[in-house]
Amino acid sequence: MGYNNMEEIQKSVPLKGFTSWRVGGEAEFFIRVSSLEALFNALEFAKREGLSVIILGGGSNVLVSDSGVKGLVIKVELKDIWRQGRLLVVDSGYSLIKLTRTVENSEFCDMAWASGIPGSVGGAVKGNAGAFGGDIASFIEWVEIIRDGKLVRLSSDKCGFSYRKSGFLHSDIIIRIGFKKSECKKEQIVAKRLEFTQRRKATQPSGYSAGSVFKNPFIDNSSDILEAIPYKSAGQLIEAVGLKGFTIGDAVISEKHANFIINKGNATATDIENLITICQKRVFEKFGVELVEEVKRLN
Repeated sequence: MGYNNMEEIQKSVPLKGFTSWRVGGEAEFFIRVSSLEALFNALEFAKREGLSVIILGGGSNVLVSDSGVKGLVIKVELKDIWRQGRLLVVDSGYSLIKLTRTVENSEFCDMAWASGIPGSVGGAVKGNAGAFGGDIASFIEWVEIIRDGKLVRLSSDKCGFSYRKSGFLHSDIIIRIGFKKSECKKEQIVAKRLEFTQRRKATQPSGYSAGSVFKNPFIDNSSDILEAIPYKSAGQLIEAVGLKGFTIGDAVISEKHANFIINKGNATATDIENLITICQKRVFEKFGVELVEEVKRLN
């Protein structure tokens, strides 16, 4: 067992084509795995060679450094889905958009809020993706992960879910998720999906992006700060400091939604990193609010 002939593990692989921002450098080592056996073999190789391990899913919420990524990047492409008793079991590499249509067509549950969110189910679970008042944690019964080389199942209440994050360890690898059924009617889900799709088209820009860059900040409704800040979303705060349309290199803060940074075609990761820093600096200077990134940085 292992990769003695190195046929499947590649060296110096550009990662920009595997991310929605289309920026970043090379992976020192890279492999795509589509089975649990292949994943364990890759982990054994990394351990044997003393390499750090970086897991890459759909690439929709990551920023790869221009200098690339040291160690072994494993692109997880486990994509099975099946019914198991009262649950729907979904591999982490399954498309989140595809999952929303699957549960809609089978009237399994209502995940219309996720219908326009790109990326993999595993990435959505790691970051507790959500929109329009819903989040993925609400539908989860359990999550199976690889932790310390072993396959472990955690019930939802042991996953540390909160707003746009979870309690998984940095080294945990999400393998599959058990989703629970809820009452739903297809016609109602379809109506919601169409409504949310229209709202996204009206408010969110197209182009190479990672979706929302920052989490929406929590501002206590009883706080005096609300008198000075009539804004609650990260996009509104960035717009309020005049950064809509602000450009560095080929990266621009969207005119349509200020919480999106768009790669116009030839942006670098450094361009995007600098825009992120400017947004955080300007918002903190004017409002005293710290913007926290939603994107995961790989370097």
